[in-house]
Amino acid sequence: MPTAPEPNGFEFRPHTSEEASDGAALMKYVFAGENEPGDNEPDSPVIPEWTQCAFDGSSLVAMSAAFPFVVRVNGKTVAMHGVTSVGTDPAYRRRGLVRRLITDLLHRGRDEGFAGSILLASMGAIYQRFGYGLASNITDYRFDPRMAALQFPMAIDGQTRRVAIDDALPIVKHVFREYVKDKNMMALRADVTWNLLLGLAGKNKPEFVVHYDGEDQPDAYCVYSMTSFDRDDAGPNQELTITDFYYTSMSGYRALWEYICAHDLVGRVVWGSVPEDDPAPGILLEPRCLNQRLGDGLWFRVIDIEQMLKGRGYDCEGDLTIGIEGDDICPWNNGSYRLSVAAGEASVEATTSKPDLVCSVQGVASLLAGYGSATWLHRNGRLTARDELTLSQGDRLFATRYRPHLSFGF
Repeated sequence: MPTAPEPNGFEFRPHTSEEASDGAALMKYVFAGENEPGDNEPDSPVIPEWTQCAFDGSSLVAMSAAFPFVVRVNGKTVAMHGVTSVGTDPAYRRRGLVRRLITDLLHRGRDEGFAGSILLASMGAIYQRFGYGLASNITDYRFDPRMAALQFPMAIDGQTRRVAIDDALPIVKHVFREYVKDKNMMALRADVTWNLLLGLAGKNKPEFVVHYDGEDQPDAYCVYSMTSFDRDDAGPNQELTITDFYYTSMSGYRALWEYICAHDLVGRVVWGSVPEDDPAPGILLEPRCLNQRLGDGLWFRVIDIEQMLKGRGYDCEGDLTIGIEGDDICPWNNGSYRLSVAAGEASVEATTSKPDLVCSVQGVASLLAGYGSATWLHRNGRLTARDELTLSQGDRLFATRYRPHLSFGF
């Protein structure tokens, strides 16, 4: 990756509380937000200490920020930061400001103990230049519930009930914590994340429905809102939009699916950010009714390769030496690392031995996230292997139980 010239004549630092409105105004312009904030618009969760900005004199001309996150990677928690609010005044673009800001965030992240960095990219081409590799896909459904019948019966114990917001929040948080325990690239949610995700700060509160199993314990929930839409024919014109849908049993999942499809006046269900390995395509009578769309989702970058290798979860034992090359932004990652996994625990040490696998920094991100196997990355030119045996060993060691998925934007 070529290194851009160091931008000269600018000051790089976090913005102050007094300068926060300048940063917010820049982000509104860059991402075509409303000129005037709405009456129910929540305050930004970004605090000044998390930002890194470029100033031309007293003018804030480029901005970035990073949230602290705890992320499950194949079942184990890893400290990462989530990059957000990245943008530059058009008059100052093509001067290397974003590269400098991202570099500053990554170096700060290492100092603060973060093993990796995640983001949702406005343009993937921008962040691949900075060492980010694709780590998940975004899937969404848009379907007529009258067409979404299940293909085979399954006994379902328990009861489905709508629940008031104040009673529902502790329940859905509990179910989500149970769901996420063994998942992959799922970030745990702080209270501010829940409030933003569910729109609790606005005036249009969502609906909550919970399924309780035969012992009256919650095992699935769905958060949704309803509105109407214009249609050309005489069919039902309500739209049900799913915000959040997680479960700890298939009976709970199916019960809520049947609940959604029981809305006879709903002609369209919209569900974004669906896990890529969601059960619906495998249990519906006509899976094509989902009109499933797939796009790039989470992008991931290794900040500290030793910490990342040691911290993620593994489901088999083995040894492998991995080489990283070409990381000019976080050069401490370059080199060879011996990974040994035994009894579910990983040990990592730097070594001068010849590596079994050699990855670009973008490639190792996709590998560690479980997005792409070693064999797939080898075919794509992101990874080279000593031989077929070590390639197969890489496939085994870095396999994940679930496809990577991030359940909310930031």
